[in-house]
Parts: sequence; structure tokens; C-alpha cells
Amino acid sequence: MAPLLTSDSPQQQAELARRAQTQEEKLAAALRVELHNTSCQIQSLQAETESLRALKRGLENTLHDAKHWHDIELQNLGAVVSRLEAELREMRAEAEQQLQAREHLLSHKCQLQRDVASYHALLDREESS
Repeated sequence: MAPLLTSDSPQQQAELARRAQTQEEKLAAALRVELHNTSCQIQSLQAETESLRALKRGLENTLHDAKHWHDIELQNLGAVVSRLEAELREMRAEAEQQLQAREHLLSHKCQLQRDVASYHALLDREESS
């Protein structure tokens, strides 16, 4: 014999419907809370992303400025180096000229000393004669 299907009473059906509705309401409420939390997380992440983008722009601007000032400083230092190299060349040329003048003067001095010695020798010979 086949088992008989027993039908639930209208009260049981109403209770089941009420429980199902309550579970659906709980599920809907849980989903709303989860949606709210997710929305808050999205907003927080969007704010953080925008903050990071602003920080990135600021750092890029700072880097650009630093590169600009670095380039200017390099140009200035290059000009200083060029000026110092020119001064060094001048000083070396001047030192070379002074060295040549000194050698020329020493040569004249030696010649004069020889001339004086010759003159003294002549005077000594004249006195002794």
C-alpha cells in the first residue's frame, strides 16, 4: 500500500509561511547590512585611492621640482668649474711667464756677475802694474 500523504493544516501552513517570510526578512536584513558594509568599504577604498593619487601627484611634482633645481645647480656648478679652469689656465700661464722672466733675470745676473768679476780683475791688474 502506498503511504498516504498527509496535508498540513491551514495553521501549520500559515506557520510555515510565516517562518519562511521571517527567514527571508532576516536574509534580506543580513544582505542589507552586508551591502552597507561593502558600500562603506568601497567608499573608504575610493577615498584612500584618491588620497594615494593626490600623494602620487604631490611626489611627482616634488620630483619634477627637484630635477629642475638639480639641473639648475648642475648648470651653475658647470659654470663655476669652467671659470675655475680658466683661472687655473691663467695662473699657470702667468707662472710660466714669471718663471721665464726669472730665468732671464738670473741669466742677466750671472752675466753681470761675470762682467763685475772681469772688471775687478782688470782693476786688480791695473793696481798691481
